Amino acid sequence: LSYSYLVPEQVVLNNSDVPIACPAVTTLPVADLRFEEQPGATTFADSSGHGFTATASGNPAAGIAGAVDSSGIAAGTPSSDYALSLTDAGQYISFASPIDAQSRFSIAFWYRAHADSGGGAFILGDTPGGLRININPNANGALVFMLNNTMVSGPSGLNDGDWHFIVATSNPTSGQRQLV
Repeated sequence: LSYSYLVPEQVVLNNSDVPIACPAVTTLPVADLRFEEQPGATTFADSSGHGFTATASGNPAAGIAGAVDSSGIAAGTPSSDYALSLTDAGQYISFASPIDAQSRFSIAFWYRAHADSGGGAFILGDTPGGLRININPNANGALVFMLNNTMVSGPSGLNDGDWHFIVATSNPTSGQRQLV
């Protein structure tokens, strides 16, 4: 028996006015790339504990300033001070896909591009016809989510220099796909 998996003893309040909720294991992230590594990093840790470490190619800039709120405080929970900058088509990160397209899933990430960021699209995806999230600066920063050749269009104007939190969800049982 390994004791490393045991939860330490905790004090629980005996008060019916304090709700306690724990997320179901199936709702926890299967991959969590925070890009908190320092400048010059070429590998990026998966904070979920599932080992989906990402590797950079083409020398994208690691350790640049990340998303902040209107007060200049690092955004996210936990807060993130850093980001990864991809500035040309030869720069990308790769990691094994943690997604089973036949199961429910959500993908969430922060994104920022300027109107003058060039003609290359930001693409998050795998094989053609499979899972793909595309933000095209030449099409006024239009957002598209594609899964199994079914496309959902999202908002445009994402090339405004601001940080945007993007969420794509899929429920194969209902056939529903959404972009937020």
